[in-house]
Amino acid sequence: MMDRLQTLLKNNCSYCAQHVDLGVLLSTAVSKMLAWYRAVLDSMIDTSAKDAASPAAHIAITPIMLGDFELDPTTETRMKAQLLLCELQNIAPLLNLLSERNNRVAAGGDVYTSLDKQLRASLAELTSDINALVVRGSKE
Repeated sequence: MMDRLQTLLKNNCSYCAQHVDLGVLLSTAVSKMLAWYRAVLDSMIDTSAKDAASPAAHIAITPIMLGDFELDPTTETRMKAQLLLCELQNIAPLLNLLSERNNRVAAGGDVYTSLDKQLRASLAELTSDINALVVRGSKE
């Protein structure tokens, strides 16, 4: 999905630039991606969350094996959190492309500015929470 969004955002389409709602739609897609990353983190922190309405309830948790060795829960949590951080590295360039696209659109300035701030704040908060889990190494 991230590749498709990057392709859309890199395209300097004059038709797309005329439609304010496209920027909102693209922002919503990035917001949804961040929500899923949050759900993965939440499932790592609280594996007892079984609320069917929560996206975390639909994420399968499987033990990590390296060769014949099964990692202990603390190491496993750290590795999963580090992997999640690696995945999040792709979001910042996507937000930059989205911001560039929205700056090319004449209308919707305040809306786009607010969306950009909200998405960047969500990314920063999520990154901070994951970093804390990497350092802490436990689910508590």
